[in-house]
Amino acid sequence: MNKIELQKIDRLETHDRLLQYQKQQDTIGDEVQKCINHVPDNVKYPFYVWGHSRQIPIDERLSYFMGGGYEKFEDVPSERILWMPRPSKPEATPNSYLFRAQKGTDVVEIIWILPKIEFWEQFGPNKMAYSPEIWTSIMNFKYNKKELEAPEEGDMTLDQRDEFREIIKQHKLWNMPYRMI
Repeated sequence: MNKIELQKIDRLETHDRLLQYQKQQDTIGDEVQKCINHVPDNVKYPFYVWGHSRQIPIDERLSYFMGGGYEKFEDVPSERILWMPRPSKPEATPNSYLFRAQKGTDVVEIIWILPKIEFWEQFGPNKMAYSPEIWTSIMNFKYNKKELEAPEEGDMTLDQRDEFREIIKQHKLWNMPYRMI
């Protein structure tokens, strides 16, 4: 007879993790909306909102710590998410987000939400943090990456992409606000 070793779960810690995950989802929505709001109203075709993680250099982390915003250096975030509007899909990478939006509408389409690879399992079926959107993104990344990165129907033409890039440069949107994680 096979024995199964049961793992004790700290309910408070598990609940705290769930609340943190839910708060992060709300924050992502807010950041996507901020990025959409920064795109000028004269952009009349669908565009992408891309969030991707970048390491914060140690000297910059030290500066945040010395600025007094954190009690311990370990509390200073080591990464930030950069948000930017894009005319076309970037390469899909772990720890990135891609949404498709159009000014003047309330519709934002999730193209992918890809957490860090080490967290993928927790978003799977029958897990506490299960998310169909995230799990589908992970499966598409693993088994169908070319289709995930393929252009969508109604994406910008090459001329529209050039026009979009020019609008973004004029409005200095390459330096969008970022969020610490």
